[in-house]
Amino acid sequence: MTKTSLLLLFTVAACDAQVDSDHQGQILAELEGDMHTSTARTTTTADVSVVWTIGSGGTSFVGADQAETQGMLPNHFTLSVFTLPTADVMKEWDGQTFGAALIAAGPQGVDPTDWQSWYGVDLNHVLVYVPQQPATGSTLAGILHGTPAVGYHLYDVKRLTDAEVQQHYDCITQFLADNHREPTTAEIFSVCGGDGHDELWPSAADLQTELDIEIVDSFGIPEFNELPSWYGL
Repeated sequence: MTKTSLLLLFTVAACDAQVDSDHQGQILAELEGDMHTSTARTTTTADVSVVWTIGSGGTSFVGADQAETQGMLPNHFTLSVFTLPTADVMKEWDGQTFGAALIAAGPQGVDPTDWQSWYGVDLNHVLVYVPQQPATGSTLAGILHGTPAVGYHLYDVKRLTDAEVQQHYDCITQFLADNHREPTTAEIFSVCGGDGHDELWPSAADLQTELDIEIVDSFGIPEFNELPSWYGL
């Protein structure tokens, strides 16, 4: 797949340094968070990126713009989003689309779609964009556990226990036995609450939710299987 640079621009401000963007315009979303470390590292110079993800026989990171941040750790940052994601990062469900992205920090100048180079990533939150409000009862409303308004939103990632995963599987199996057919994706969410993947739930504070990125000393962290994996990814 050709890696696509998105029209998504940020201004990232750190407590010790600030990088100004040459791009101006209406701020569509503003996110805040902290980079920190549990290791001996006390300083870092990194690009913070919104990395859009799609599923196509596996997870693909399709591109992102980035902005530099540097200074002492812990380090507070602000990301101002000025433009909309492009159509090629959107996922379609029954005629309705949405995009989802991870917030990651990595070495300067390195392609942010190369997850093995990341210094860290927020494992508990996903940035979502919806170009139209999902219809009540639709597949997308099930995946997003609601009908968010048009625009950007922050979602919490819920990791299911083994027992919760089994409950979803049992429900789908029972639906098949009762109806003599497999449930549609919309029914998987409306009847069974999901299919056992990680779940996306609206963050209580939405875009005011504090992001959290732990910076590590070695590349390849986190492990790929630690990254959020919701339905369709």
